[in-house]
Amino acid sequence: MNFTDYLNYVKSQLTDLVRFRLIRIVLGNEACDLDSTISACIYAYFLHSTCQTNNEVLHVPMLQIKSSIFTEIRCSSKVKIEHVGSCCTLIAEKIFASNANFHVTDEIAYLLTEHQLLFIQGSILFGTLNFSSNAGKATKKDKQIYEQLLTCRTSRVDDFKLYKDLRQSTADITGMSIQDLLQKDAKQVAGPNMRLLISSLPSEYTVEKLIGELKTMKDMDEFLSKNDNADGVIILSLETHNDEIKRQLGFYAKKFEHMLPINEYIQREEHNLSLRERGIPINQARIKLFEQRNVQASSKEILPLIEQFIKDFAPQNSS
Repeated sequence: MNFTDYLNYVKSQLTDLVRFRLIRIVLGNEACDLDSTISACIYAYFLHSTCQTNNEVLHVPMLQIKSSIFTEIRCSSKVKIEHVGSCCTLIAEKIFASNANFHVTDEIAYLLTEHQLLFIQGSILFGTLNFSSNAGKATKKDKQIYEQLLTCRTSRVDDFKLYKDLRQSTADITGMSIQDLLQKDAKQVAGPNMRLLISSLPSEYTVEKLIGELKTMKDMDEFLSKNDNADGVIILSLETHNDEIKRQLGFYAKKFEHMLPINEYIQREEHNLSLRERGIPINQARIKLFEQRNVQASSKEILPLIEQFIKDFAPQNSS
């Protein structure tokens, strides 16, 4: 069964799940971004292909589902946490290292490394910004696995052309509203006293541009309301000019009293974001905009900082 047949098979079985002894879910993250999508689908396919009891066990890739839906589930899970540029690197590594009878076909290698319009696009190459040292995302493992995947292809690909095509494709925001832009790659961080979102904007679309297109705060407040009534959003953007990486960071807080603690926290020297505040084109006290001079700090580095802030945050009137 090839990859496409597998996806069709899983879809056809969703109306008759009771016939299976066990359902194994491979869950992509809530942003359902490029990396998460292909990683979940291919790893579920790998598990299906190497399972000896497919008539009893169904492996299902699941995408774009809020974690709150699964709060009552306590199924056991296996977790691997490692600093790499792309989750697809870890999936490919696990497949290559397995002793299972699983052949990495041209189709699978294509999905992991090359452009496929409307589905996924060269996840490892795209996710690590063409292995640019300025971006600080690619690791030695990303490069090794990418080269190993290329040996499974029937023809060599033009890395630079592929990268440019992917950047152009993902920068297309035709027909997207401000809320669409914020939701496209949004992750939620919740604690006992605050809930924040981290939104990574499409490539080449800056935080400054988004703020400039705001007429009122209605779009921001509706976006927060649709995401479990969050208290605010950290907004990240990335743009490239002649292989030079530029990043911006901004944030919006629904309540003014949250502005100061967030503002002070993200600018702490030990966080090494090297933020420089910039003026904004609208008169609004609940929005901040910064140039992020440490371009190596991506959302993967900023997320744990915000998680720690949420964990420690206590309202000023708390004892």
